[in-house]
Amino acid sequence: MFDLSIAGLNIRIMQDNPILAPDTGKYICGNTENHFDITVNLTDELLRKEHDLEKSMGMKLDADNSEYLAIYRYIAEKIVDFDGFLMHASVAEKDGKAYAFSAPSGTGKSTHARLWRENIDGIHMINDDKPIIRLFDGIPYACGTPWCGKHNLSENRLVPLHAICFLEQSPENSIEKRRPEQEISKLIAQVYRPSDAERMLKTLDLIDMALAHLSVYRMKCNMEPDAPILSYSTMSK
Repeated sequence: MFDLSIAGLNIRIMQDNPILAPDTGKYICGNTENHFDITVNLTDELLRKEHDLEKSMGMKLDADNSEYLAIYRYIAEKIVDFDGFLMHASVAEKDGKAYAFSAPSGTGKSTHARLWRENIDGIHMINDDKPIIRLFDGIPYACGTPWCGKHNLSENRLVPLHAICFLEQSPENSIEKRRPEQEISKLIAQVYRPSDAERMLKTLDLIDMALAHLSVYRMKCNMEPDAPILSYSTMSK
């Protein structure tokens, strides 16, 4: 059993999952007085649904990995009830502002975040793979989670999200500011989409509210040191 604090919420996970265990250290709860906002207790039915979903996607996982994903999906579904959604992105923080880099897997968002760390002073990683974006009084905050990629880069913090940048690979670096509606389809593609219709509609509303407070960019970039300098100098204005 794990008692975790994630995105400002107390979460109890009843399963002793050996894959999740090494990543929970930063997220262990303090004194909760037995109050939990979300309790994850996977039933046999939920585990069967997870197995069927993985099978339909051509995935062949052992029981521990399947349970690990079922825990992640359960929390991603429930977080919507607390004005949050889980996003596929790499989020870096500097000077109290969070910057999210998003793109299809393999495009280079983690690489670009690494270049930020290597070429810009004072960078902290909020999450390198699956942060939660949670709204407080309509303001989006980027929140660390234990699901943080193969390099295990995350911090258990909530930081105001300043900008989202959608990355594309290119031999030359360029960046442009976009209207939110121009990139909303890209954002929806990188957000966890709940299976429950009501939660899905709320997720779309939360995305709209978040975009109202964010700057949105599209960047074509290579892996040279000039790339992070350009993106930071542009987005931090």
